[in-house]
Amino acid sequence: MELKHKLGLDLPLSSQYINYWRGVVKGDLGVSLVNPSDRVLDKILVRYPATLELAIAGLVVALLISIPLGVTAGVNQGRLLDNLASVIALLGISTPGFVLGPLMIYVFAIKLDLLPVSGRYGPEYLILPAVTMGAALAAILTRMVRSSVIEELNEDYVRTARAKGLSERQVIYKHVLKNGLIPVVTIIGLQFGVLLAGAIITEIIFSWPGLGRLTRLKPAWEHPFGLDDLGRDVLSRVIYGARISMQVGVMVVLISALIGMIIGSVSGYYGGWIDRIFSGFLFNVFLAFPSILLAIAMVAFLGPSIRNLILALSVIGWVGYARLIRGQVLKVREFDYVTAARALGASDFRILFRHILPNAIQPLIVQASLGMAGAVLSEASLSFLGLGVQPPTSSWGVMLNDARSYLNVAPHLLIFPGIAVMLTVLAFNFVGDGLREWLDPKQNRSN
Repeated sequence: MELKHKLGLDLPLSSQYINYWRGVVKGDLGVSLVNPSDRVLDKILVRYPATLELAIAGLVVALLISIPLGVTAGVNQGRLLDNLASVIALLGISTPGFVLGPLMIYVFAIKLDLLPVSGRYGPEYLILPAVTMGAALAAILTRMVRSSVIEELNEDYVRTARAKGLSERQVIYKHVLKNGLIPVVTIIGLQFGVLLAGAIITEIIFSWPGLGRLTRLKPAWEHPFGLDDLGRDVLSRVIYGARISMQVGVMVVLISALIGMIIGSVSGYYGGWIDRIFSGFLFNVFLAFPSILLAIAMVAFLGPSIRNLILALSVIGWVGYARLIRGQVLKVREFDYVTAARALGASDFRILFRHILPNAIQPLIVQASLGMAGAVLSEASLSFLGLGVQPPTSSWGVMLNDARSYLNVAPHLLIFPGIAVMLTVLAFNFVGDGLREWLDPKQNRSN
């Protein structure tokens, strides 16, 4: 009780919140609950350089991979190299860091003994975590570079350059690449905060003091995926974990899409001060915080459970849907049939939900299918950190976290739930890409 009084935790929640932000403005983030003599800001400043170094290294790796791969895919559109680059990008997006990291440790550190795993003693210690962090961003940037290159190749100045006799290499490196990388430079600033947040999981993976040596039962026909440290069938736990992941994914997408659709449609339809409050202030406030950090903070505050996990992921996920539907409503509200409905005296509610939303919801369907992949990844990530589903309930993230200690002697504990996460996310990405091509008339015309 004395400690709570000293830290101000016995005050009403509103007072704690005001006092916290008052301290933040002054540069005071409070003191440690473990050791009240330690200031939180000092702890952050001591650890921040290592995290920043890791994030920058991951960004460099992403650029080194994505630019050559994206340019090659864009120049060879529809050919084997393009298809190969698309497959690599999809695998990069679909493989979470907490699966890729342990796999790389198993291959490059344990089996091949090529690279060190734990510590920060030289550049070689940065390779595995940097590649783990940069893989997902490299996949995103590869697809963006490819799209930009394809778009630039169809511009008039490219045809003019070719007509003047410039070689294809000169056209690409002097003209296409310079203009095609502009969107990449823009997205890097938005993604750097995501990299910093992603460093949390990567740092946990690559800071082990050692690997467990306990023996585990090997896979047999009675238990094709093997048994875990408590003798439980891994296949059964993977199947049960799928139910948890699907439950969380569906609920998060439904809640996020519903909130985003309502707020985005109202903001786009009415415009003015309402739009400024939502799109000019509220959206930017939520986007200013790295989503995974905000989810971690909410679950840590509310307590780890499936319900709180769904709530946290829904709170951080609605903004994307809101911005998407707002843009569609801004476009559709100017169509003639909306003007005609307004002239006939239809109410705003009827116009918005009867005429505008049915014609603006197609991109939301695509985003929802892609959002399922993100929700599954986020659920697994938070469960991996101990903030989602709690043992003994089975979850893919919990299974991957438990497998870390036994990687050297029982790699199957990591492989099977990792494959389940990767295939699930890959499937939803395929569905999203297919829906985008099917619903987008521009894509149909280009094909």
